[in-house]
Parts: sequence; structure tokens; C-alpha cells
Amino acid sequence: MNDVFAFLLLLSVIFLFIAIILWIILWFKKKSLKLIELTTILLALFVIIFFNASGLSSSPSKTSSSQEDNWSNPKDEAQTDDDSEDDAESSTNSSSNENDESNQNDPHSVTNGSSSENNSDKGSDNKVYGQLTAKGENLSDGAYKDKSLDYVTYGVNSDMSINVVKEDFSDLPLDPKLDAHAINEHVHDFMEDDASKASTISDEDSSYYSEIIDKSYQVHFEKNDKGEIINIKIFKQNV
Repeated sequence: MNDVFAFLLLLSVIFLFIAIILWIILWFKKKSLKLIELTTILLALFVIIFFNASGLSSSPSKTSSSQEDNWSNPKDEAQTDDDSEDDAESSTNSSSNENDESNQNDPHSVTNGSSSENNSDKGSDNKVYGQLTAKGENLSDGAYKDKSLDYVTYGVNSDMSINVVKEDFSDLPLDPKLDAHAINEHVHDFMEDDASKASTISDEDSSYYSEIIDKSYQVHFEKNDKGEIINIKIFKQNV
């Protein structure tokens, strides 16, 4: 279409040039009116061709504009499709996360960490039946004194699993009646959280049981002459 426009424009310029030359010649030589009419016709042709060329020049722009509009729609549709895919992917990820969370909260789930811990016979770290991870001073074979709790000494195996925990209160003995709450806390500090008293063996010894690890503990109270507790020992029962 641009080639046609250029050709018509060139043709109109040629007619204009011829018309101007003829007008000049006729003016100076004073020729007949027929030549003047011919020149007028040439000028008219120039005007017609020029305006036709102008119309052609404007139509391609409109066509190109409509083509751009036609092309813009697929882009918008493609963008909409991309957004739809993103929404679908986001929904899928959200559903996956919800499923993972539901599996974690489901006590019967195979992937539930707490369920596997409940079925384990190993205790928590730094508690009887568990592993010693606290920083301690090696006193002798199998004996470590806790650096944070200087009244606590651990008895461990070669694999650092804890057999017994001794709490020394000789500097500040505990009264079995007045300090009953504190004594109970000291006893449970080195058992699983669910451990509860199962039986009383004697005035100095009691048995505790944890369902979490399905293990029993024995607690021994060492007393002074006044009946005050100077040592608490928590150890594996029958060990």
C-alpha cells in the first residue's frame, strides 16, 4: 500500500510540474484558450490524484491500528491465562501445605513427628533414658557435672545415654513438708513431662512411670539426721 501511495504522489508531482510549465509558457506566449483549458485539466488531475494518495496514506494507519487492536487481544488473553495458571498453582500449593499441616496434626499420621517420639523408648535430652547434651565437667568415668546447674551430676554410659541423675542439696537441705512443691519439681526436671508417681516403695524410694517412652523411673531421697533431703537420685528402675 505504501508503494501505491508513493507512485500516486510522484505522479501528482509530475502533473503539477507539467501544469506549471504550461501555464508559464501560455502566459508569455499568449496561446489559445484550449491550451489553458488543458492546463486546467492537468491541475485538476493533480488535485484528484493528490487527494486520492492522501486517502490511501491514511487508510494503512487505520488498518495497522485495527491490526494492533487485534493483536492486543491475544496478549490480554495470554496474560489472563498466565494469571489463571498462577492462581491454580497457588491453590495447589496451598492445598499441599494444608495437607502437610493436617498430617502433622493427625496423631495417626506416619509422618507425624510427635507420634514417632511417643513410640520411641528413648528419653528427651538431658533426662534419664535420654542423651546428655548439656555442657558438663568430666569428674570420672561416666560422671559429668552440669556447668549450668552446679548441683546436678549425670551418670552416663559410653554412648552418653543417661542412667542416673543426682541432685545435691547438702548445702541447703529440703524439708519434705515445707518444700514439697520444690521437691516435686526437682524430681520431674529429669523425667519425661508425662511421668507420674506409680507407687511408693518406702519413705526414701518411689516409682514413677512415663507412657511417652513406656519406661519406669526410681527416685531415691537421701536424708540427714533431721529428716531433711540432701540428695535426690533419679535413675532407671531395676538398673
